[in-house]
This record gives sequence, C-alpha cells and structure tokens, in this order.
Amino acid sequence: MTLQEVSRRNWSVLNGIENAVPYQAVCPFAAIGDVAIASRWPIIKDSVICPEKLGMVAAQFETPDGKVWLVSIHLHWPWPHGQRGQAEKIIDILEPLDGPILIGGDFNMVPWSYILGHFVDVTDTKIAGPVIRTFPLRDLVVLPIDHIFAPAHGQIESRPQLGSDHFGIVAQVGLTL
Repeated sequence: MTLQEVSRRNWSVLNGIENAVPYQAVCPFAAIGDVAIASRWPIIKDSVICPEKLGMVAAQFETPDGKVWLVSIHLHWPWPHGQRGQAEKIIDILEPLDGPILIGGDFNMVPWSYILGHFVDVTDTKIAGPVIRTFPLRDLVVLPIDHIFAPAHGQIESRPQLGSDHFGIVAQVGLTL
C-alpha cells in the first residue's frame, strides 16, 4: 500500500490498518502531509529509503514471490513549484534499485508526460491502466494525476475520496511480463 498526504488528521488510518499491514514506513514530506508505505510482508532490514523532505519513501519487502521494492511518491505541482527537479532527484535514487519495483503516488502529472515516461524508463515499469481521473479541479475537470507503476501491466479501479481531495486507486499488477 502506498499513501500520500498522511497528516495528523488522517494518521489514524495507518494505525487502524496495522493488524492487516504491520510493516510500515513513513517519511516526512511537506505541510500537506507525509508519504508512507505499508505491507503484510516484512521489510528487509536496512532497506528503507527516506530522503529528507523529498516526497518519497521506499523499502524492499520479502514476499512469497521474492524481493520487491515498494515506493510511495508525492510530487509537487509542475512549474513554478519545482516538480521537475524533485522528480529528477527521486529518479536518481530509484535508478540503482535492483529487482522489481512497484510505485504508487500522487504525481501531479498526466500519464503521457515526459516526467512519467522518465520514471517508467528508469524503473523498468509500466503505468497500470486504464487511465483513471483522480483529482477534481474546481468542478471543471477531473485530472488523471495519481498513478501506479509495475513491472507488468495491471488493472486499476477508482475508489471513493474518503475525506481526501483525490479519488483513491486500487490495483492488481504483475511482477513479471
């Protein structure tokens, strides 16, 4: 599970699911909230990556199918809010990771963008589809800016907002082609 915008107001969500997903890592990000990952499988010792205030947290988990990296990302809005520089720093951290990578996040960017294409290329993943609109923008349009990346294509479904300003996403993805 990947979570973004984890704040004092919704911290109880992580505490409430601790029995189902006891292996959790949270990394401080911005005033809007932290980023977090949670899993039912154990985190491999010393694998948590939490760059200070960068908007990402990653850890490698031991699953029944082998070791898998799980990454939660929250990018800033594009120009003039520094998204590209933030994304490049995160990509530099992700590039040397060895093994399958699953990424979920609030990318604040559409799936056909250069930035998301760069994430796909560097992590050897694909954006799970179909494209789902997740962020209502002033009752004008709902933008597709939240995404899940996996080594193989997958299916995603929208979930209710549940107190968030974004619709949630749940996915079934593959680890191999």
